[in-house]
Amino acid sequence: MADALPQTMRAAYVERLGPPDEIQVGALATPVPGPTDVLVAVELVAANPVDTFVRSGRYPTTVPFPFVMSRDLFWETSGHHDFDLARRVLAPGSRILLSAASEDPRPLPVRELYISNVSLRGFVISQATVPQLAHAARLVSDMLLAGELVGQISEILPLPATPAVHGRFEAGTVTGPLLLRP
Repeated sequence: MADALPQTMRAAYVERLGPPDEIQVGALATPVPGPTDVLVAVELVAANPVDTFVRSGRYPTTVPFPFVMSRDLFWETSGHHDFDLARRVLAPGSRILLSAASEDPRPLPVRELYISNVSLRGFVISQATVPQLAHAARLVSDMLLAGELVGQISEILPLPATPAVHGRFEAGTVTGPLLLRP
């Protein structure tokens, strides 16, 4: 039996557009996944300068309130694409990653994805040959062992630092990727 979903999630969000001090950190209702959705527990989120454009109103786009500061990716693994859902839940500048596909008569909402600056990417790992997979596995393993495959993270900060991070983005003082821990 699956565990019950928590009633709330912790998030950085705004109730209206404006400066960084409009950002609140607190509990919001946990999204309820549909029959083909998965709710993912998030341990770290990337702070993204694009959120400052949306939050401030400098990037004119329709945002639902409360607007959660995020960029966390729509990864489709079932092959049953719900692009209408993706369009509704993705923040501007997000990505859709496809790693499965099936025949689907529904059209891709190109205009809506385009005006939201959402990119669509996919890969078909089943088309890789055994030698290609073995080479990739050796390469990743060797890079991990050599310490060459590491994230370029500048800082990991607590979620309540989100307003300060937005201020740093706007001041131009961020020198590398920042992560926030809910």
